[in-house]
Amino acid sequence: MLHRSGRLILRKLGRLDEAISILRKALELNPDNVLALNNLGIALKEQNRFVEVIGYYRKSLEILPKRDIYNNLALALKADEDHGSRWTKRL
Repeated sequence: MLHRSGRLILRKLGRLDEAISILRKALELNPDNVLALNNLGIALKEQNRFVEVIGYYRKSLEILPKRDIYNNLALALKADEDHGSRWTKRL
């Protein structure tokens, strides 16, 4: 829960890079932390880093298939397509 709260606070303060760093450190400690994976995807999406976002959401779904994560993945795939990435064209 701390990672979620910290990400939200740092994002509101305009410190998104720091929030991403904290979430990456959380994943170093526990690579299967679904909350950190999903929140990292959300944070990276704000930076239009869709290839990374899609990867984090897919890993989250491998661990815990939940509707909200599927929704996040669908939105990221659509946003990636709208930005013209080659990633979605290879799927």
